[in-house]
Amino acid sequence: MHSRYLALTISICLLAIGAKAQPFKKNDALVGGHYQSQLMQRSSYFDNVYGLNASYFVTDRISLEYSLSYIVSNDGPNYGRLYGGSVLAGYGVGLASRSIDTEGLWTLAILSLLVPEGVSYHMPINHQVTISPYANLLTVDIASDFWRMSNALGLRINMVAKDKIVIAPDAFGIVQYRGRGVGGSVVGFGFGLRAGL
Repeated sequence: MHSRYLALTISICLLAIGAKAQPFKKNDALVGGHYQSQLMQRSSYFDNVYGLNASYFVTDRISLEYSLSYIVSNDGPNYGRLYGGSVLAGYGVGLASRSIDTEGLWTLAILSLLVPEGVSYHMPINHQVTISPYANLLTVDIASDFWRMSNALGLRINMVAKDKIVIAPDAFGIVQYRGRGVGGSVVGFGFGLRAGL
């Protein structure tokens, strides 16, 4: 039974890789919000995740991913989830603001904002839908009493409605590099607007 689903999934992916219809183009940007529900391994409660996300297309099929989230935890402190570039930028601003001789720290802090959280590959199904696997390797969770780095592998389905509105259900798994816990599962949906730059 599982071999049929695997064969079907592989067939869809192969068809998508060769598909000509592509709803996104190089230099497009998606900007919007997301709601997710996560279950971390050491928790028996689901956490609510609210956030903002952006994607920038460096080619028709590859985009850089950025997001900022606020997690409302049911069994611990609430915390923020930031992409790695924003954490580097915050650290650089902190150093620059305390130093008399900044020697480019402000520039480095601003350029750090360009470092993405991850990369997504968009496989078109038709001119309105893409299947988009992604890998986010630079995610940092920060609370008042802990911080942890993690990565995520996931799958998003981008559905374009009315040429500019994007609805995107997704699911991913988290594995932590360090800190409390070792990972978890997240499901949710995103919504946003597409803009050509």
